[in-house]
Amino acid sequence: MSHFHRGHGWIEELPSDVQNKIRQRMETRELKNGEQLYQPGDQARALYQVESGLIVLKRSNKEGEEYLATFHGPGECFGEIPLLAKEAKRGFTALARGKTVVHRLNQNDFNELSQQHPEIFLQLTQKLCAIITILLDQVESLSKASLKQRLANLIVDAAERHGKEEQDGISINIPLSQTDIGNMLGATRQSVQRELKPWRDQGWIGRSSGRILIHQLDAIRKLA
Repeated sequence: MSHFHRGHGWIEELPSDVQNKIRQRMETRELKNGEQLYQPGDQARALYQVESGLIVLKRSNKEGEEYLATFHGPGECFGEIPLLAKEAKRGFTALARGKTVVHRLNQNDFNELSQQHPEIFLQLTQKLCAIITILLDQVESLSKASLKQRLANLIVDAAERHGKEEQDGISINIPLSQTDIGNMLGATRQSVQRELKPWRDQGWIGRSSGRILIHQLDAIRKLA
């Protein structure tokens, strides 16, 4: 079972002068498709922000089966929460999906800037509270909501985070397969395929260049 975390570009919520100081300390790294950024057990020594491409977070269950837990697209920050704990280690494998560019702020710079600008901790606290709220909603959803409702919620959320207005609909500009979607919803690819088929038949969604194309977002939103 996985959790679907909404990403948040919290750095952009900071005053412009603080943003600039963070940017000046960041290092840029380009990743190839499938290249690993970190793995479970690695010491958490930096936070990241995606400039372009996609970072997926994966982990393995007790049976050793790997599954996709969540993803982060352009503008979204990730990997910062462990920096708030002493000697924290990574719990996920972070991989690039397609050519990806990320910016990295190491822990020493993060600690120094946070001491100089307490609003950094305030923004992170707000993000942490948002994640806790989302996780509580997910627990309730998994116990009460149908797969159709959970799928609708995921599609709407992905459209709001990464949707791009096209002439014939909203394109979700992230390469998510039906297997990926199933991983995040605790369902099989076949189950996801069955739920999506009526939406395709009714013209609510389609595919364009390997991406999900939404023609009727309001109709899907009503199911969420």
